[in-house]
Amino acid sequence: MNKLLVVTLKEVRESLRDRRTLLMLLLFVFVYPALLGLLLSDRIKSSEAARGSFIHVAVASAPGAPALVTFLRRHGAEATLVNSSTAAETAYSEDPERVGIVLAQQVGAGAAPSAAAPVPARLRETALYYDSTGVPASAYVKLVGLVQRFNVDAYRSQLAPEAVQAGALAPVVEHDVSSSAQRAGKQIAGFIGLFFMPAFFLCMSTVIDSSAGERERKTMEVLLAQPVKAAYLIGGKWIAAALVGMIGLALELVLVHLVMSTLPLAQIGLSWSLTLAQIAGLIVASLSLPLFAAAAELALALNARSYKEAQTTVGMLSLLPLLASVVFGMAQNSHAYAHLLPLISNQYLMAQLASGAVVPLSQYALTWLVNLAWAAPFVLYAVMRVQSPKYLATV
Repeated sequence: MNKLLVVTLKEVRESLRDRRTLLMLLLFVFVYPALLGLLLSDRIKSSEAARGSFIHVAVASAPGAPALVTFLRRHGAEATLVNSSTAAETAYSEDPERVGIVLAQQVGAGAAPSAAAPVPARLRETALYYDSTGVPASAYVKLVGLVQRFNVDAYRSQLAPEAVQAGALAPVVEHDVSSSAQRAGKQIAGFIGLFFMPAFFLCMSTVIDSSAGERERKTMEVLLAQPVKAAYLIGGKWIAAALVGMIGLALELVLVHLVMSTLPLAQIGLSWSLTLAQIAGLIVASLSLPLFAAAAELALALNARSYKEAQTTVGMLSLLPLLASVVFGMAQNSHAYAHLLPLISNQYLMAQLASGAVVPLSQYALTWLVNLAWAAPFVLYAVMRVQSPKYLATV
């Protein structure tokens, strides 16, 4: 029992000395709960919105409209009267989360109801105008149910209850003003970060081998002893690793374009209409992302004391794009400064292209420069690191 205890304590001490163990422990203890907290907080906010003013509604002024506004307010909707049907039909232009309701002309007016199928002459159609990319789906479904319920209750007060059927007496005509390309942009934004993750994974092996690997094989000492400036040495390693990521990312984006172009997306209400010029511009603008990935990984790998430690630390860094993708997908109305962050700028550019928006050349240039600007401090740190006496003493 004493030998088992000694061995156990020895393994525990070695594990606590190992940075990889501690970093992995921190990853699973803090990062995954943080992701879960983000997802749950988003769900909680949605449920709170459903209990309060769950949707914004603009109702065109018409007979019966004030009663509908009062009814919707009583059930948690923020409903207001607008002067004309045109204002209601275009309410989404001021607020994408706003739904316009127009009580159309009477249907069946002047027609005498038959005894077999009594249909009231005062039956009205209710037209809803909305942007599905801005209005939460659950809130919109709830609104449609409330409108149908209002119509049924209104006519039930005039007819016998058994003569009132929601399908016959409460027609709701829905007008989705968003295009299939806009819906595609919203759908893709949720998982768009997966398209750019190869930029980090493809650089990882080269970065680790050219830094921690050479240090462990004692070849880094030979390189540093050569009459070559440290800036050239680090620059060569950085560009070599980034080239692998550039090639892989370019091929991956081409395959994504081919797959999206051949899939029958119209069957699910989406479209993918990027031209060859747009996909080429996206690829060129994204080539700076592997430069940032290689620079960040190289700076981290130079601090590793062994090849295995570099694998762990750099591997965890490569998981950060997944976290950024989740955050970006949950925050569609992100602030302008978010587009000045590496990877996020690429996601934003691709989401804009997928939604059919006209993207100026300056946006492509900004995306390319953002990643390059963020890579510069990491490259500078790597140069300073290999020149430090502490690093040279351990090579």
